[in-house]
Amino acid sequence: MALSGRGRIFYGTAIWSFIAKAAAGICLLLSMPMVIAAFGIEQFGAFATLSSFVAIAPLLDFGFGNSALNLISDARGRQAERECSFLLKLAAITAAKIALLLSVPAVVAVFLSPWWSILGLLRDMDQPAKQAAAIGGLAFIVNIPLAVGARVQLALDQAASAFRWQTAGQLIALAAIYLVCQSKSATFPMLCAAGILPPTLCAATNCFLMLRRRAWHSVDQDDRALITELARKLRRQSCSFFMLQISAVLAYSSDLAIISSRLGATDAATYAASQRVFSIIPTAASLLWAPLWPQYRRALAAGEFGWTRRTFRRSLLLAVGGASALAAGTFIALPWIVAVLGHGKISPAVFLNAGFAVWVVLDCVGGAVAALLNAGNILRFQLILALVFALVSCSAKIALAPALGVSGIPWITCSAYAGLVLFPIFMARRRIARALFASH
Repeated sequence: MALSGRGRIFYGTAIWSFIAKAAAGICLLLSMPMVIAAFGIEQFGAFATLSSFVAIAPLLDFGFGNSALNLISDARGRQAERECSFLLKLAAITAAKIALLLSVPAVVAVFLSPWWSILGLLRDMDQPAKQAAAIGGLAFIVNIPLAVGARVQLALDQAASAFRWQTAGQLIALAAIYLVCQSKSATFPMLCAAGILPPTLCAATNCFLMLRRRAWHSVDQDDRALITELARKLRRQSCSFFMLQISAVLAYSSDLAIISSRLGATDAATYAASQRVFSIIPTAASLLWAPLWPQYRRALAAGEFGWTRRTFRRSLLLAVGGASALAAGTFIALPWIVAVLGHGKISPAVFLNAGFAVWVVLDCVGGAVAALLNAGNILRFQLILALVFALVSCSAKIALAPALGVSGIPWITCSAYAGLVLFPIFMARRRIARALFASH
């Protein structure tokens, strides 16, 4: 297709996604030395852990964001604009209900949980840790419906706007962290507010403007049956996506919490430093997978199977080659990077860095595959693999962390992911291809 069509949308989204992710990476890297110098390694580790909790909020929307993305992209591929309008309204209402539903247990968790222990801090940090958790809990709840809005914008080819606001949020957060770190009276809750709240406020502004500009179709009596059917499809797909997201939370986002509780905040800071540098690679890869997902779905709905096959092969080659080269370069440069950013106070082991280098390559390959499988609604098979992987890897990390130390954590993830996810997908590739194209 000409660049004025699908290619123009894809590259435009990818460019703004790159800018947003670059801003996030800059914020992560530049904030690390500032926070370590002003607050110490332990509070940096706690800040990184709390930030990781907030980051999983988009994964706890009960799958409605990804379900809406799939269904809206499918409807656009069939030129069914009326369905798109109804699906957007259903997604917005459902996301708001989910946030309200989760607000009660979130409040209970904030006030009753021993956050000083969860974050790996000393007991005299009980009140500051609880205040910081309250800030994180507020952002966590608000980010759930905002994440649904971002997925909807991806399906509507409006994701560039979301990425622009993400960029603004990250840059404002970096400036706020700098000001807090320069203040002699700054506290740990103030640091958390500076790093967490600006991206949330910018994302809220983006969603408000999207809904305000949207042209809504009026609902006629004849549309009732269609809306009921769309709501049923939204719920059915969301269940599978939700279980996939829960598996991702257990497998990927629990590492810092496990390390903080089992090994301490200092080890969590060491892990976070290496993780933050290597995370730039899968973050960069997501620039491609995110806009590819709705394009795959739309192409499948329109019967453009040749384009789908060619694009998938190219994305897989790019994932392997590009991620391997970047991982090798990062592995070589990381000791110098961490020494500079950590003021010599953090020194990740070579074994830890090697584990992350292997992991980011596997993660990029999995991201390329998942974009196509999600678009093709091949969810049940993914769900089985993801649940087994999450349970095995999370259990192994909890059990083996004291014996293997912090350096063994990424290797557990690599072994479980390669053996329990990528290998079964490779063995079932022909059956998956038949089911994928036959279903459309």
